[in-house]
Amino acid sequence: MPTGKRKESASASVPLINFDEVAAEKESFKLSWTVLANLRDYVAYVKDVTGRETTPDEVVDKGMRRLFDADKGFRQWLQKKNSESRNKTKPAKAEKPAKIEKPSFDGKTESLGEGFPKSHQ
Repeated sequence: MPTGKRKESASASVPLINFDEVAAEKESFKLSWTVLANLRDYVAYVKDVTGRETTPDEVVDKGMRRLFDADKGFRQWLQKKNSESRNKTKPAKAEKPAKIEKPSFDGKTESLGEGFPKSHQ
């Protein structure tokens, strides 16, 4: 039965997160000096182990994605929140359009059925 811990030998040789190009927005955060130091060191670690240049922004982005994916409570809360939001914004059932009648050239009216008038070409 898994204990939830990773084997040290498997994780010691590669970074935990993969880096791909992503569209990003700018945000500002205050972080403790130890987190900032580790962030800088992680960037150096990724380069040393993989040869890939990365940025602190990418590390934070990927690390936060990993956190969000791993946090079961957060995923359940988010799913519930999104479900409630969808239920609140469900559109009312659309009513069928009324029949549209158009006068004909002989003075009588003809029904075009439901919906929009048919175009004559």
